Amino acid sequence: MVDPRLRHVAKWLLSVGDAVAVADFDGDGWQDLFVTYPLKAPRDRAALYRNLGGFRFQRVPLPALDNYVQHPRTQGLPSGALWFDYDNDGDKDLLVLSGYGYPRLLANRLAETGEAGFEDVSQTQLGRPFTVSLTANVLDMDRDGWLDLYIGNAMPPYLSGYDRPTPFTIFDLPDPEYPGDRRALNVMPRSWHNADNGGRDLFFFNRRGRLEAADVDGLGLGETRWTLDIGAGDLNGDGWTDLYVANDFGPDSLYINRRGQRFEAIRGVLRNTLGRDTYKGMNASLGDIDGNGFDDIYVSNVHEPLQAEGSLLWMNDGQVDSKGADAFRDEATRRNALNPRRFGWGGAMGDMDRDGRLDILHANGMVDDAYDRIYPACGDYWYWNARIALTGPDIHGYADSWADLRGRCIFPYEKNRVMLNQGQFFVDVADRVGWTQKDNARGIALADLDNDGDLDVLMTHQFQPLGIFRNDAAVKGWLGLELHEDGKHCNRDALGTRVEIRYGDPVQRQVREVHASNGLSAQGDARLLFGLGDYQGDVLVRIRWCGDRQQERHVASGRYLRIDYPSSS
Repeated sequence: MVDPRLRHVAKWLLSVGDAVAVADFDGDGWQDLFVTYPLKAPRDRAALYRNLGGFRFQRVPLPALDNYVQHPRTQGLPSGALWFDYDNDGDKDLLVLSGYGYPRLLANRLAETGEAGFEDVSQTQLGRPFTVSLTANVLDMDRDGWLDLYIGNAMPPYLSGYDRPTPFTIFDLPDPEYPGDRRALNVMPRSWHNADNGGRDLFFFNRRGRLEAADVDGLGLGETRWTLDIGAGDLNGDGWTDLYVANDFGPDSLYINRRGQRFEAIRGVLRNTLGRDTYKGMNASLGDIDGNGFDDIYVSNVHEPLQAEGSLLWMNDGQVDSKGADAFRDEATRRNALNPRRFGWGGAMGDMDRDGRLDILHANGMVDDAYDRIYPACGDYWYWNARIALTGPDIHGYADSWADLRGRCIFPYEKNRVMLNQGQFFVDVADRVGWTQKDNARGIALADLDNDGDLDVLMTHQFQPLGIFRNDAAVKGWLGLELHEDGKHCNRDALGTRVEIRYGDPVQRQVREVHASNGLSAQGDARLLFGLGDYQGDVLVRIRWCGDRQQERHVASGRYLRIDYPSSS
């Protein structure tokens, strides 16, 4: 199916896109699953599963995607997904991303008809943008109560050097137009540490249920990096949602939202400061690791021979407006979160043991030979390509410069990590909790699938089925909050809402923000689950709705509680 000129590196170019997104799409109180499997059989490339309880799931037909999954040459491959309420009607709509094709937006008609069902509104809402995308996120950038959409492109959607726009599809490259014409092969990163020949990202303002493409250059988002993941959250505490973009083959990007008018890029001066890293950012997860009330940022990366870079943990003191990039300090090594000797992918944050601190789960392993076994043993691809990787852009920027990857491996079969937050450092307990398998894993989504008050785990694998892991954590106190906005003052998904809880004697404090997507190729449970340790009793909850109106109330712990935006009365 792949163009013959790219088959030797197709396993690399198709090594991502196995993703999972979680939401209660039918309103029955159970978290449901949507999964993309780009390398599986056509009928399984995009699948919706209804949660029946007791870790039982039922496949739900999605006729709106039938044509899409059957025709990758013309439509592209499903490569990720995001649930969000784009039309503010109170149900979850579904965005399906596309690699080498066109994304789809499916409107959920639960609110209109009383029964969950989907209508393809892509043409009227998105137009027909061609993408090579793995990530998207939503935020109310201008705080008008409607969720805006940011779609990242990993590779350039269009080939360079042509007089007319020429989409880059791995399935059909344009024929050479003259002897020695290699333009169609100029698709690989032109720098190992500062590649700027990736795809231009897309931004859509939501005008009361009508998505409108924005000028990304005018917004300050016009870079052309290799975008793999987008994190969104209020990083400076001003009530406006900011963005952290994890880029492969070059520095990541931090964009501070300047009151809904534009984004300001924040970059350090010295090498290895924020925005000046040379790492291969895979994952961007946001959460308050140290309890100071500001979201920190975890960026996964590679730590292998020739690529001994390691993950980043940007600890945030909240003073980015006055200190710029110096408000963030990388403490991955000091806190034992570097993920050494692994090829890192997704890195999910959640309180796995309900002790009140956010832990990190880490997916690892690049590619194996499960789909293309040729040799008795899977040879090391980097042994053959070390010299090519260190050449200049006019050599390794072209696909035909690279050796044949078929039957070979890139750092395969690695253990994943369960890094428990001990306050000042993390401890990997993967073996102790039963995560002993060696994987080529991608995204990790955390969701309470059985509604018992602890976070279960969903893990995607590019060359294997989805993994589902039940969490049987020790009995501890907990509180789950499900926030609903009115769709008038704030978006219905409550994204950008900040929640602070206080409990115990002496008083303990936790702060969380409602995010949509929060990690590579994964969207987890939107409900906020707070672990309370040994505490049992009432909890003081303080809510700052969408960076604006504040609410305070005492609630009982040990249950999930729905809280609605307060009425004017």
